This record gives sequence, structure tokens and C-alpha cells, in this order.
Amino acid sequence: MPGQVSHFDRYDGTSFMSREQEVLAHMRVVADDVEFVMVEAGGECTDATMSMIPNKTDQIMLHMGGSGFLRSAVPGMVVKISYTQNQTSYSFLSVVTARAEFGRIEVAVPRLIERRERRASRRLNVHSERRVRIQTDWGGELTVFDISTSGLGVVVPAVDVQRVQEGGIRGVLTLAEGLRINVWLDVRHVRELKATGSVLAGAQFLGLSARESSILHSYIETHSDNG
Repeated sequence: MPGQVSHFDRYDGTSFMSREQEVLAHMRVVADDVEFVMVEAGGECTDATMSMIPNKTDQIMLHMGGSGFLRSAVPGMVVKISYTQNQTSYSFLSVVTARAEFGRIEVAVPRLIERRERRASRRLNVHSERRVRIQTDWGGELTVFDISTSGLGVVVPAVDVQRVQEGGIRGVLTLAEGLRINVWLDVRHVRELKATGSVLAGAQFLGLSARESSILHSYIETHSDNG
């Protein structure tokens, strides 16, 4: 039946919620149980917390932590919101209805929510399209070749190869402007890139928090969908 979570439309673990009461009930659960959501608008991306607005059933509030975030998210702008819950990914499109002080925006309760069962860790190539990078604790900058929820492929200059093999990589991973997480990576293997003299290092995340893992998963899911 249309709108039921158990209805799979594409035979790939994807289903949709469209019943008004079902969507509203789910929004209340997200507001109570999900630590944060990812919000995208106008080419920008940031994390936010979500809450219901008292006495309103058609709008929700996103708290982004500062007025400098998502400046393009003005009334009428379409935003994409994504999050994970119980090993399942959700996303929906909505429209900004108002912008409040302290980095808060009001958006309409969505008409449709996409639900996707989390698959095995997929790997997203980011080298050619997006400048994902790591600012290291020794003052260097490493380009990320590909990314998954378990680790990264990182381009490492020859001069730094011994350093990362012995001590790993610690630093700040920048996925997009305003979307950064602290990382610690254990380098598991290296492969020479003969054209540049650098190496491609396969590195595994160590000690990621639940929040950081969810940010990575949401980023990979969103950009895999966008090709």
C-alpha cells in the first residue's frame, strides 16, 4: 500500500513514507531520538539538531549552532535533510519557511521521506570531483582519493610516507565547507603512484564517535546518490 515503510519501490532496500500521520509521527521520533541531522542548501552542508515547534504540526525547527551557517537557507529555499537511525538512512526535501536568530531555521514537515537500509560499506571516489582533504597535526595537507565509513584512500607525498606508516594520520578531515571532523587513521597499506612519486595509502579510521560515523555515512550516501 502506498506510504507504508514496508513497501519497497526499487528493489534495493529503499522505501518511502508518505502518509501524513506516519510522517509526522516519524518526525517526532527523530526530534526525540536522533542526535543530529545533516542539512544541505545552496551547495553548503552542515549538521544540526531538530525539534518540533510547539502547537505546530506542519513545521519543524533546525538548530545549526550559529547564524553564520547555511546563509543561503532563506525562506523559499529547498533544503535536503538526511540522518541515520538504527542502521537505516533517511532523507527528505523540504522548504525553508522562516529564518530565526541564533542559527535556527524553520522548515515544512515533508510530504515524503525516503528510507534506505544501510548496505555494506560503500566506497566513494572523491578525488576528481571534490577536494576532500586532511589537515594533519604536523602541518601538512593530504588529498583524499576515496572514502568509506571504515577508512580512506589518501594521497601521501613520498617525504611523509615513513611518518604515516609509523605513526598513522591525525588531523581534521574536511568533507565540504563547514563540514569537518577530527580523525585518527591507521595506515594499512601503500601503493606507489609512479606518475607523481607519491603513494596512495589505504587507512582505517580509529575511534570514530557515533556522531562522526553518521556524518561520514550521510555524506557518502548523499554524494553516491548524486553520482
